[in-house]
Amino acid sequence: MSVDWQYDIIFSFRVNHPDDRAGRGFRIVPTVACRRQLARYGLIFKPMANGGAVVVEKKVTPGPAGPPQPIRQINEVANFSFLLFLDNPGLLTSTIPFHQSGLPEFIGRSRILYFDNLSTDNRIDLDLNGMPEAGPYGMELAVYELPREGDVSLGDLASLGLNKFEYYADPLTTSIFQVTPIRPGGGTARSWPINANNKRVELELEEGPYLIKQDEEEVFYAAASLLPAGAFGLIHIFKDQDINYDLTIRYDIFFEKA
Repeated sequence: MSVDWQYDIIFSFRVNHPDDRAGRGFRIVPTVACRRQLARYGLIFKPMANGGAVVVEKKVTPGPAGPPQPIRQINEVANFSFLLFLDNPGLLTSTIPFHQSGLPEFIGRSRILYFDNLSTDNRIDLDLNGMPEAGPYGMELAVYELPREGDVSLGDLASLGLNKFEYYADPLTTSIFQVTPIRPGGGTARSWPINANNKRVELELEEGPYLIKQDEEEVFYAAASLLPAGAFGLIHIFKDQDINYDLTIRYDIFFEKA
């Protein structure tokens, strides 16, 4: 029995900006950890203008053997993280939220835009823009806007830092330091009391996104190593055993002028 191979896009990205008429102002690349995850599940990343696509390899068996099946299937929660680069720095001079002269304080080493595909109750790909439509090669196509609230705004700024660090909290402004992993189904929080005798918190986290709470809450992305220079955004895509290999989800990011 002969076997053929078929390649389908299971998810993709498209970045939009009103002043980027040529469609080449942005670039998306997988992180080092993401490249390992892609290889683990037999997935391929294909760069595209202002975006990219993740392609799955499927086995096609002639006859009544059933529809094409991926050569390797995701059977647990898988994390795919992608860096967003700006190839035309002039676009940011009047772009929300970077038009502001002063940004809020943050915990990590720097600020970064953060997007993921979890709903407010931590479910994967719940907020699709309508029902999937028929696409090419027997696939269905659906669109998911990042962020869920619409155009990119100040609320999409997160804090970026290494996954091993010490933080000194101010007991005058907070009495607790809490770290919760951002993951499907919700993560388990870890807490440290903060007082005059206990101001230091030493953390060693797995790479990925977290919600850190002290006097206020903020998203913190813990990186295992320094990110390449020029990365100003991070897209974290979750998939699990319920992934639909016959559906392409396009994640759209819309920037707006100030």
